[in-house]
Amino acid sequence: SQSRATYRFGATSIEVDIDDPDVARWLMEFLSPWFSIEAPDRAGLHVKMTSSWDRFSALARREAESDPQPLPCFGLDSLLVFCPGWIEPDGTVLAADKEFGCYYQLRDNQIEIISRPQDRPARIGLMRVVRELAMLRISPETETLDLHAAAFVFRGRAILLAGDKNAGKTTLLAHALSSNQTSLLANDRVIVDGSLLQAHGVPTVVSVRSNTEKAFSSLGHMLPRRAVLLHEGELAAADFGGADAEDRFVLSLAQFARQLNARVQPSAPIGAILFPEISPHLSTWSLKSLDPSEAAARFRSSVYGCRLGSRSETIFQKITKTYTDAKVPDSFVDRLTTAVPMMRCLLGRDVYYESPDNWLKALPIKDGTAPL
Repeated sequence: SQSRATYRFGATSIEVDIDDPDVARWLMEFLSPWFSIEAPDRAGLHVKMTSSWDRFSALARREAESDPQPLPCFGLDSLLVFCPGWIEPDGTVLAADKEFGCYYQLRDNQIEIISRPQDRPARIGLMRVVRELAMLRISPETETLDLHAAAFVFRGRAILLAGDKNAGKTTLLAHALSSNQTSLLANDRVIVDGSLLQAHGVPTVVSVRSNTEKAFSSLGHMLPRRAVLLHEGELAAADFGGADAEDRFVLSLAQFARQLNARVQPSAPIGAILFPEISPHLSTWSLKSLDPSEAAARFRSSVYGCRLGSRSETIFQKITKTYTDAKVPDSFVDRLTTAVPMMRCLLGRDVYYESPDNWLKALPIKDGTAPL
């Protein structure tokens, strides 16, 4: 049976047709509540997911006959993902995603993902396409910015944890969520609305590192290592045997919240931005305010994709007719550094043995009902 729905993020609406009800349910659970789900409106962009051995095999043969070239497809924080692809005589663009086992077919404003039936990794390819289309409308020109940050809500305000990989963002986020006063907003990407000083979470795959899993044992309780590929009904019937303990533990953002028994809130006014750093010489935690110049420099270095510098236009940008400019106007940064506290957050070796309420109470924020 065919499932059709419109996914909306901000001003961007994407109509999605899926021929497999399990895939449709999985996408809905992965993207909501960060994306709203509405009745089909036949407006805007259109994505279709087709599970077919015949279609997949025909494209595999066509790929073998063609001369595939690397095509830029997805912009991640420090990596531009290329897939081998080619252009048909009628202008149709085709790209083979070897990692997730699917093909992307682009024609006009239509995007089709073709996979083998029951091939669950292709679900990630579908999600990436929908999310990429939404994120391409985010830019400083629209007073919005994509920040590489985790985030939670405390006292009605979004607390952003910004910084590089291995800075301790996910572990600190899990610690904050162990308090009954917080809600999950994001794990890796946050859209910052500079005009409204609002934070919007972006659903991402949560790759849980071994130290985080050990510190919060509830994360892995009764879940397969690749839980991210399953919807709730499939999880209930999953066979947990035979999993390699060394497999990477990967969850959806909603599963991450559920395992920590945390509430979810997709957006909130920004209360503070913390830049966590692991400090093994410190036993506990330390919060230090940053002066405006250092705060501005750290904020700029946390913009999602800034390490890529100038980059090639992706195949999806050609569909949406958008152009990426990683340069952030000074006015944007000045507004944030003036209105929002930005702090260095040092994380000592014993910080996760303490209650998170100790450092949460030290955050310099006002109640969410009061203006900053």
